[in-house]
Amino acid sequence: MLEYLGFSRVMPTELFIMEATVADGVVSVKAESTRHPEASGEFTLDAPLSRAWLRALSAIPFGSWQPLYLDDEHSGEDWKIEIRETGAPDRLFAGSGAHPPEWEDFLRVVDWIVPVSTPMQIDSLCVRIERALALNTPENAAHASLEELRIDRETDTLTLLRRVGDALEAVQTFRTRAAASLLDACARLFRCPETLPPDAGSAPRYTLTIRRPGQPPQVQQGAYTRRSLPAHWDAFIAQVMRFLSAYATPGELFNPGLFSHGVRPGEYIYVSVLFPAGGNTYFYRTEDDSIVAGDFVLVPAGQENKHTVALVESVDYFTGDELPLPLEETKEVLGVIGKDLNMPTDIEF
Repeated sequence: MLEYLGFSRVMPTELFIMEATVADGVVSVKAESTRHPEASGEFTLDAPLSRAWLRALSAIPFGSWQPLYLDDEHSGEDWKIEIRETGAPDRLFAGSGAHPPEWEDFLRVVDWIVPVSTPMQIDSLCVRIERALALNTPENAAHASLEELRIDRETDTLTLLRRVGDALEAVQTFRTRAAASLLDACARLFRCPETLPPDAGSAPRYTLTIRRPGQPPQVQQGAYTRRSLPAHWDAFIAQVMRFLSAYATPGELFNPGLFSHGVRPGEYIYVSVLFPAGGNTYFYRTEDDSIVAGDFVLVPAGQENKHTVALVESVDYFTGDELPLPLEETKEVLGVIGKDLNMPTDIEF
């Protein structure tokens, strides 16, 4: 049975010290936190919370932890944990810029009674996309269209909001234990703010707001295309969709035609096209970032390079060391013909 847990964490701009003592199943705490001074002091947990906290702490596999964790590129963080249990020798763990695999789990348990969250933990995430939408009405007036996804750790909720103009609004709120795990995955995906290039065009505009403990909000904005979105956006959307697909109808925010399209700096655009006779697809390269799957394009075909209309089946992006064919051996798209799926594809020039 746990008798004592001591935990200290020192960073260049932060100090955290906690001592938890257990007597008759009740936890008494001493805490000092420069990030959360309101949590500093001495207090005692009630019996139900003491039992729940001790049960959560017992799930941390301290038995598999090493005594010391070191990182050659020291991050400026030093930590120490002391554990005393009835009838067992004291255990001591320490680290400098490195942590055991279950570090985030341990911090979440400490967070139950004293806020200590890691700088990378995300408390809430909100992404909204906005655009002007022309409704099919006699006036054909443009209305502001908004979609918003909010994930919140404290309330353990995921909320999806959709609004068109002033008249139409739908809000779905899911209370789920998945919120915290989604945000923890996001902490790894959005580890550092990115400087992304601007993107013009008719795509919706997005705003991503990430809130972390003790830090100002991290806000990122741009066009809702691959070019202007964080690098791991598709992975984030896939994780959210695994939960939402059973409960909600995805909107523009989850449309890969938007967030998967757009060349990034240093990449080359290759399109796979299908000719009228069918058969295999063939790679062509282009600098036209407006081409999407379903477009008809004019390309040089065969040894005589006859100008032929072909259907774009996919658009892919590669860096110089990933090219499926060398640039000099890959023919270029001559232009876009149209998007009418019923137009003939046996045109030659």
